[in-house]
Amino acid sequence: MKLGTSIFLCLGAFSLQAAPVWQAEDYRQIPHTQPAPEVEEPGLTSLYFEGPDFNGKPTQVFAFIGLPENATAEQPVPGVVLVHGGGGTAFARWVRQWNAHGYAAIALDHYGQNPIRDGKGWQRNPLGGPGSSGIDSPPEAQWMFHAVADTMLAHSLLASMPEVDASRIGMVGVSWGAVIVCNVSGLDDRFRFAVPIYGCGFISVPDDEGSQFVGLNYTPEQRERWQNLWDPASNQKGASMSFLWMTGTNDFAFTLSALMRTSELVAGSQTYCIRIGMPHGQQVAEKPDEPIAFADSIVRNGPTLPHFTESGIDDGQAWINYSTELPVTSAQLVFTQDTGIWKERTWQAIDLALKPVQPSTLQAQLPEDTQAYFFNLTDERGLLVSSPPVILRNALETLQ
Repeated sequence: MKLGTSIFLCLGAFSLQAAPVWQAEDYRQIPHTQPAPEVEEPGLTSLYFEGPDFNGKPTQVFAFIGLPENATAEQPVPGVVLVHGGGGTAFARWVRQWNAHGYAAIALDHYGQNPIRDGKGWQRNPLGGPGSSGIDSPPEAQWMFHAVADTMLAHSLLASMPEVDASRIGMVGVSWGAVIVCNVSGLDDRFRFAVPIYGCGFISVPDDEGSQFVGLNYTPEQRERWQNLWDPASNQKGASMSFLWMTGTNDFAFTLSALMRTSELVAGSQTYCIRIGMPHGQQVAEKPDEPIAFADSIVRNGPTLPHFTESGIDDGQAWINYSTELPVTSAQLVFTQDTGIWKERTWQAIDLALKPVQPSTLQAQLPEDTQAYFFNLTDERGLLVSSPPVILRNALETLQ
């Protein structure tokens, strides 16, 4: 069996007929900017950049930009575009986190807001684009159109700075921000890496495993329209940059089955980081160190995360080969014997013995009735890497 081969069940049909609503070249231009003095953050630049027209008028997109102390025109640094999740905004702390690790960073608000508290939410920017939209609106008037275009424009703005190496910019998105990142990845090949955290495609497919997150109340025609316009499954095919997929086994919105279907569309290299029961949230997503280490390996010649190669199942025993630049300190087989709704399944882990050879092999007898499994490795930095999840009807019966 090739690495990452999966057997998917009950996921429904998907048309995969992308609508060419974005003209990507339009968003490779440097957008006009103006200061945003009403939002001040020490050490960061607060500004608005011009987004696509909405109702015949230009829009304003709020953003924080930060540079590490060592960034100069003579020694430009790599960069990252930070795309927040639902209910969020541009976060200064997220910019500073990446600045501290040597990256220029831009965090944009894609809901037409300013990062100023207004009750339980954020202050609405009267010149912002659509904060939400109905699926029956014209595509150019819908939120996802603007969010994707604004993310490409954020790259153009960051890349225009003399202190930033335009050839070494990636993007990180959380939840809905990850859906945006996935869509952008198939449209804009300027990005060197993409880190979707939680979010993926195939999230509007009716099924009995709980993968549908979008369009629960849509008509079949509306659901098909959403799929063709906005689902990454229609826009991400052939994405060429390197990917790190980070999520939890029981995410309430984005299931492992949907994530794996999405990852199969990607042409670039792929790495996974899957934690048992990882909670869903913006600040939770910002804490792990894997995204920065992954970015370092792509644009700063940093050590790579452990890499999985061949895999298979022989006589009920799953195995996978891997190589690593840094020592691995622990390994586990992670599996579920449950069927049904993904977020309700129980996952277990079995510690595995490590072999001091390169390349090395992990082996584990699959427990009876295993429905899905993957291997986890932790290196000496405490960074976790997962093998591509294998989703099976019954591994022991299907693949022996």
